[in-house]
Amino acid sequence: MIRTTTTLFAVCFSVVALSFVAVEQEATAIAPAATPDVPPADTTEARSISTSLYLDAAFDARALPAVPVSLIDDETLWLARAVYSETKRPEEQWLVAWVIRNRVETSYRGRQTYHEVVLDPYQFSAFNEGNPKRTKYGSLMPTSTVPGWERVLRIAHHARHLDAEHRPFPRATRHFYSERSLPAGAPVWAEGHAPVDLPPTFDVEAERFRFFADVI
Repeated sequence: MIRTTTTLFAVCFSVVALSFVAVEQEATAIAPAATPDVPPADTTEARSISTSLYLDAAFDARALPAVPVSLIDDETLWLARAVYSETKRPEEQWLVAWVIRNRVETSYRGRQTYHEVVLDPYQFSAFNEGNPKRTKYGSLMPTSTVPGWERVLRIAHHARHLDAEHRPFPRATRHFYSERSLPAGAPVWAEGHAPVDLPPTFDVEAERFRFFADVI
């Protein structure tokens, strides 16, 4: 799992308490391959709003102010769908969202949008062709009322638009897996790689999520 953070991220969050409610989780491994970096997408209005909200209050994904439906564009929606498919725990959702953002920003496997990254074959199992969960999660909309969904939209919006200085681990962190969903053991791509360290304020069980950087 991810456990490394930049110095600036640690400074920004050392005085912030993280408190999250544990809920159900279903996590899967995502597979590797590398491509060149491209600049991140940006929305000036959304970036300004989410940055100020995030910095003005103690970070608690359950308490992030609601995001206007008008700011939930298609890209944020696909990010939220993927995050919700992987875990129902807010703290883990925050980290998974940044992994997906890292993939978009580095054009991983040639995918340059959140839509493309989420539907990239055999990367996020809920969205594999033939998996009934693809319809379940792919049909979620900003106005859907399933438990925890509105919170995930807030998490996705903020994780997508916050300045890069708030990244919780290196931009090369683009992989994760859960021991709970892989009883046969770690995926082949994880061989020879140690999970990155999480920021000290994050309390994520190692058997639930391990995050990895620099997987080729």
